[in-house]
Amino acid sequence: MGTIAVQLAVARGGTVIGTASKHSHDFPRSLGAEPTTYGEGPAERVHALAPAGVAGVFDCAGGALPDQVAIAGDPARRRSRSPRLRRRTS
Repeated sequence: MGTIAVQLAVARGGTVIGTASKHSHDFPRSLGAEPTTYGEGPAERVHALAPAGVAGVFDCAGGALPDQVAIAGDPARRRSRSPRLRRRTS
């Protein structure tokens, strides 16, 4: 799901920042995404890559909701395909 979401966003002209393990950064780059690592402080890493902010957050794996809201700037600007987070928006 994440691979397809990245490809669709890039095809529509979007800039995509995606999390991946350090040794896997070549794969998101091959799709046109800018990779960042997993772990503590994702909002800080994303803000460093996109200082003007992001249009939204799309979660395919069930990441931490507070981090996603901090990155998006608004709970309404995040979406999740993870069954455990899909219904929660704040």
